[in-house]
Amino acid sequence: MLLLSAMVSLSLAPPLIKWGISSDNNPLALLSMRLILGASVLWVGLLLYKPELAQIDQRGLMGCLGVA
Repeated sequence: MLLLSAMVSLSLAPPLIKWGISSDNNPLALLSMRLILGASVLWVGLLLYKPELAQIDQRGLMGCLGVA
């Protein structure tokens, strides 16, 4: 599964970069979209395959909010 997802994501990168450069998009907007997409895929995979790892206690939540 990881091999398939790596193959798909790496094969989609060059056309998306070419589209982003040719359409005169803001580089920060492209970077933000890439990071949001990556985080979304990570969370979906985590929730599908290891949902017990997505749980957080109150102390951990306060730590995350403090860092953010």
